[in-house]
Amino acid sequence: MHPLQLSKSEHDLWAVQAPRAAILTNAPRFAHIVVGVTGKMTRMVTIDPSVFVQFKRWMTEQQATRPAPRRRPDAMQAEIVQELMDTGLLMMV
Repeated sequence: MHPLQLSKSEHDLWAVQAPRAAILTNAPRFAHIVVGVTGKMTRMVTIDPSVFVQFKRWMTEQQATRPAPRRRPDAMQAEIVQELMDTGLLMMV
């Protein structure tokens, strides 16, 4: 698992392949309208939120390969997205 340079700038982000990343790349698409702090709206296209939650929960269970400081944010992200789905604030359209 080698980092992939996204641009020619050494200071730019580098992509690192995640274990089971195919789950994310093969997930159904999800589109939702989002509103920025300026009030402007746009359509956000990403992966199905339930797939994201499933993947992040799996990541939290990887004690042997995932450092503890990274598992906590994974769990929190899964919890937040699940709560958004449960309350109807994030729904499939």
